[in-house]
Amino acid sequence: MSTYYSPKRICQVVLIVTILMAASASAHQLQAAISSVTFITRNNTVEVIHRFYSHDAEHALSSLAGHHVDILQDVEAQRVFGRYVSEHFQLSGEDETELPLSLVGVELEGDFIWVYQETPIPKQLNELTISDSVLLDVMPGQVNTVNVECAGELDTLVFSEKLRTARVEINFDACVTMPAIR
Repeated sequence: MSTYYSPKRICQVVLIVTILMAASASAHQLQAAISSVTFITRNNTVEVIHRFYSHDAEHALSSLAGHHVDILQDVEAQRVFGRYVSEHFQLSGEDETELPLSLVGVELEGDFIWVYQETPIPKQLNELTISDSVLLDVMPGQVNTVNVECAGELDTLVFSEKLRTARVEINFDACVTMPAIR
């Protein structure tokens, strides 16, 4: 006895297989990064942690260098990416004074590259301006999400080709008196 499959059933199976193939082929089509800005009172610093897909970082460096860069194997390429992030991510106060971010380090972990920065907590801060253009010039469609954590409150900012600078209000007194949870 032969099995009969209706044309509708065949179309459904073909559609499912096509969707699965497209999903696996574009397993990493999402160009997104996430960063956190956290006030750490125990050591009087504002800590910035960025997480990028290592594939995106490698693509960006290769594009900027004009040749393939192997960020997974080349420690110097990782450092170059850290400096690139430092040049494209800035914090400033309400008076437009830039907060000097120091590059603390770069770390490769699984599919991600982490970039660490910090700056001393300023004497006073009611508003924080964040400029984030990391990867925006070399990766069309890139989206950078920045979470700002202060006194237990979380503000989320999303940066893209159209929005590279944003401001967030800071409850400064609460930030500097509440110990960070770590």
